[in-house]
Amino acid sequence: PPTFEIAPLPMPVPVGVDTEIAAFLNQWIKDWQAKNAAAFFSHYVPEFRGSSASRPEWEAVTLPRIQGPRKLTVSIHDLRSRQVSPTEARIVFRQVYISDIGNDVFLKAMFLTKREGRWMIEREFATLDSR
Repeated sequence: PPTFEIAPLPMPVPVGVDTEIAAFLNQWIKDWQAKNAAAFFSHYVPEFRGSSASRPEWEAVTLPRIQGPRKLTVSIHDLRSRQVSPTEARIVFRQVYISDIGNDVFLKAMFLTKREGRWMIEREFATLDSR
């Protein structure tokens, strides 16, 4: 099986990435690894539904990847960020997901929006990285 390198938390802030966005991503990963579904889902705008028909359906589909494994680690590599406006940012990165039930590497893009002073995920897209 392939081996994966785990990036330590907190993730170092790459040059050109806003420190608030890096802190947001570190907390998103921390909540995911802690298997805290409520905190994980709070990083997404309330109307987020991924590719599902509704938010409740998306949460039901996503929950097993959060709470299913006994142990899980998520790390981010090759982070790039572009702040479109004071309340909008686009980020792209490689996400490494390692758990006792499976490992995946994705190329992920997120559209972030700042609401009430905090960054939230408005849209995200993921493609399996076959490298």
